[in-house]
Amino acid sequence: MSFSTAIDGVIAAVRALTPTWEPLYTFTCYEDAEGYVVPLEELSDDALRAFDVRMAGPPVDDGGTGWQYTRYRAEIELRVLYPAQYEVDRGRLERMIAQDVADITSAIVHPSNFGAGVESIAPPTATRRETLTNPQGQTVGTVIVLPFSLYYLHT
Repeated sequence: MSFSTAIDGVIAAVRALTPTWEPLYTFTCYEDAEGYVVPLEELSDDALRAFDVRMAGPPVDDGGTGWQYTRYRAEIELRVLYPAQYEVDRGRLERMIAQDVADITSAIVHPSNFGAGVESIAPPTATRRETLTNPQGQTVGTVIVLPFSLYYLHT
């Protein structure tokens, strides 16, 4: 397993979720087969629940070194976009975000969702809400950031 395979598993687990609020707007990661991800800052104003997965720091050896594999820990941030047009109804947006955070957390803390090689995922800590702006300085919307630790085996 590689880091790339582990991240692909996280993306697949989030994509597979069926949202409770606004179920027609599924979780979408705009990524091509080579791994290029379209930045959330560049998406259109109707990209509700678009998400990306970013490395917050380089992977480090987590002390599981053996002759066949090495266990690594990578600090990851999963960002979910809620475009500015959805902020009109603050109460509904907050309920949607709360449910989405719970659903995403539940999906990513179960390594069985990712197949062999992912040892565990530490649940998100210090989830935060940020305002996202585009390169021109215009507000794109709200981004929820879920930081977590991904433990995987590199063989």
